[in-house]
Amino acid sequence: MSDYLVRASALEGFDRLVSELGGNPADLRAAAGIPPAPLPGDSWIPYRNLCNLLEDSARALQCPHFGLSLSRYQDISILGTVGFVMREAPDVMTALLELSKYF
Repeated sequence: MSDYLVRASALEGFDRLVSELGGNPADLRAAAGIPPAPLPGDSWIPYRNLCNLLEDSARALQCPHFGLSLSRYQDISILGTVGFVMREAPDVMTALLELSKYF
């Protein structure tokens, strides 16, 4: 699992949520091995680092539903081009087929 990469756009809204909960986003990122400054959404980060960041943030901020709360700041655009293709699909079935084809 340590070789998998995910788009940095998976962290969309992270800094805002952490700040709202009274934490320091740069410190949490650095502790998880992710650069402390926000990354462009189309850059890549190790999946394991993302998982560690989310788990450590939930624990440090005493917010067990941290990942769910983060989703409030995200939409399908975090998937990049695949998200665009899905959003433009004429129906849900086509969107899911596009997801399975290109993701």
